[in-house]
Amino acid sequence: MSYATTLIFTQLVKSKKIVHREIKVKITNAYDSSYSFYTDRLFISGVYDKEIYTRKKFVMEFFKHYLHELCHWYQSEILKIRSSAINYTDKDFILNTKKYRRNKWEIHARNFEKRFLRSFINYYAHYKIHF
Repeated sequence: MSYATTLIFTQLVKSKKIVHREIKVKITNAYDSSYSFYTDRLFISGVYDKEIYTRKKFVMEFFKHYLHELCHWYQSEILKIRSSAINYTDKDFILNTKKYRRNKWEIHARNFEKRFLRSFINYYAHYKIHF
C-alpha cells in the first residue's frame, strides 16, 4: 500500500524535496474507521461481513476507508487544518446529521476518496504483482 499511497501524494504535493513520513495503519474490529488529528495513525475497519460483502466489495470498501482517513491525515499534517475545524460530535457522526455530512473537511475527504479510489486500486494492483 505504501507505493500506491506515495503515488497519490505525488499528485497532491508538489515538492522537489523528498520527505519520508511513516503512517501507521491499524486494522480494527470496529465498523467505522477513524483518524486522530496530529498523529500518524489511521484506524481502518477490518470488519468483513460475508452476508454484506463479496471479497471484491470488501476490498473496495477497505480502500475507501483508507483513503478517507488518509485525507484527514493530509488535512492535519500537510494542510495544517486544526482539529477544531472538524466541528461535529461522535453523536453527529453516528446519527449522520447535517452537521457531520456538510462539514467542509468531511466533504473534502469524501471527494478525495472518490477522486483517488480507481488510481489507488490500479497502483496497488500493479505494485502487488511486481514486488
